[in-house]
Amino acid sequence: ARLIEEAEHQYRFTHALVRSALLERLGAARRMRLHRRIAEELEARQPHNTIALAYQWCEASTAGDARRAVDYAHRAADSATQQAAFDEAVALLERAATIAVEAAVDDDAASRLWIALGDARMTAGRVEAARDAYVEAANHLPDGAAELVHIALNFHGPSRAGPQDDRHAMLGHRALAALDERRDPATAARLHAQLSLMHDTWAPAQLDEAERAVELALQSGDREALCDAYRARFW
Repeated sequence: ARLIEEAEHQYRFTHALVRSALLERLGAARRMRLHRRIAEELEARQPHNTIALAYQWCEASTAGDARRAVDYAHRAADSATQQAAFDEAVALLERAATIAVEAAVDDDAASRLWIALGDARMTAGRVEAARDAYVEAANHLPDGAAELVHIALNFHGPSRAGPQDDRHAMLGHRALAALDERRDPATAARLHAQLSLMHDTWAPAQLDEAERAVELALQSGDREALCDAYRARFW
């Protein structure tokens, strides 16, 4: 019986058990070297095959190529998202996140990865897990970083996503501190509206945030900002 077959210009094992048996006979170091060689060949021959490249570089990541593995996993996840393969995008980014943590990548790379994972999880409907990823991203960002605004605006998820998360208020205040309200009153209005809606019971601060949201939204003339502001003011 054949152990390998050709399919669409690629070779694959005829059965997963064959692949598993051969992998078990290889030492970890040799296996990583083989994955690296395959990845390098793929880069030369099929540079646009991001899914395969992500897999091979991730398998070779402990050999010192963590940054490369994270980069390809990120690109593969973007490709999967464009094809509405949301769960696959999440799986790719979660693998990349594990590698990033183990390799202690720099804060810039880590924050971009965790934001992407938060976005992917939210798109896949995994709201709580998305929020965890956004918080992790924020932990890698300095005060004043523009990315904090994206995190705060997307943190809650869809309106039906359930109760407020106490971490959202902290992120909202950090996002406002990073934003120039005079230059971007529409975004500031949306952030103030979010802060207003975080109160479970009525409080003076809730009204202050809502009125500031309306004021900024009217300045901007932005319809989305106006909608958010009036929702907060008359909720």
